Amino acid sequence: MDRQKNERLQYIFWIFLPILINFAIQLYIGMVESGYFTLKAISQYDGGGYEGLLEKVAQLALSQEANNITYMSYPIAALLIFIPIYFKKFREDKRPIIKGASDYLPATMAGIVLFTIGAQYACTYIMSAVGTAVPSWLQEYEELIETAGIGNDMSIIMGVYAVVLAPILEELTFRGITMKAASKVMPAYAAIIVQALLFGAYHMNPLQGIYAFALGAGLGYVMYRYDNLLITICIHMLFNMIGSFGVDFLPMGGDTLLSFFMWTLGSLIITYLGILLLSKGAPRVNISKESADI
Repeated sequence: MDRQKNERLQYIFWIFLPILINFAIQLYIGMVESGYFTLKAISQYDGGGYEGLLEKVAQLALSQEANNITYMSYPIAALLIFIPIYFKKFREDKRPIIKGASDYLPATMAGIVLFTIGAQYACTYIMSAVGTAVPSWLQEYEELIETAGIGNDMSIIMGVYAVVLAPILEELTFRGITMKAASKVMPAYAAIIVQALLFGAYHMNPLQGIYAFALGAGLGYVMYRYDNLLITICIHMLFNMIGSFGVDFLPMGGDTLLSFFMWTLGSLIITYLGILLLSKGAPRVNISKESADI
């Protein structure tokens, strides 16, 4: 009994530990960057007093160089920590990642495309609705995107982070370790909700957190059906790629209240069709637990 209790407490601990480790890594890198840019500002100091020096430090800390350092060093450091943890502690069955990932590949591939496109539209309209209701959240989100350098003038390093590194790290963190740990101590539907909530909180922005929760819940269900991070990573990469580079090419509507509702409804239907196709292609890894957990 004591052993079971200790194992349960251990997995509860692991539900929250990954997000805390991520924040700790970001904090540490931020401190190292502050020291580096302070020394760089001193080396470039040409007078102007203490205030001038502080202004120079702030300028360097908000530069594209600072963004590049952050968006390369943080995910690489986190992946070096989480990859061995996931494969040693949370990949009990050791099933191949690629072989056997789908029982019906055409359905899985079509499901990935429909789910991603539908989710992209759904998240866009959710953000629009919430942003209209709470303009300060929208302004905060737009400032965050501008500071991060996401947009038409996105750097190559930021593009690699947004489309490759961030999806791998976030899937490993939330659909990998967090959801696996949560599923040890609660039903599958609760584990999906918990990891989605933490995924939303991880973005530390109200508007971004809302759509991240919705996306995280969908990805959590896909992970439950497939038990394979490769599938959710592919969806997440495609979602971020469309969001970063393809939004201007997607047809958009919603100029009136009725058309907004219809476009939102259509996006949800497409997302649901994607989930149905993904379910059709899913391997039967969790079929024995479905009636008990969902």
